[in-house]
Amino acid sequence: MTRMTPERRNVRLARVVAIHTAQGARVESRGDYEAVLARGLRLYNNHGLRIHGGEKRSMVMVDEYGNVTVRKL
Repeated sequence: MTRMTPERRNVRLARVVAIHTAQGARVESRGDYEAVLARGLRLYNNHGLRIHGGEKRSMVMVDEYGNVTVRKL
């Protein structure tokens, strides 16, 4: 298996992120080879404090060989 150039890894990540955002995910952060995505609603209580559990996050990573990994956070 051959290693991908940094540019190709970045393009592969962009494609995967585009697929997830088309399916309703939001990008919370993005680096060259990884991105944190969120799905679901941000929930707040009556006092304006954020309630945990409304959003689900995952990290998308592209390794040096172009393999894509999606991990729940």
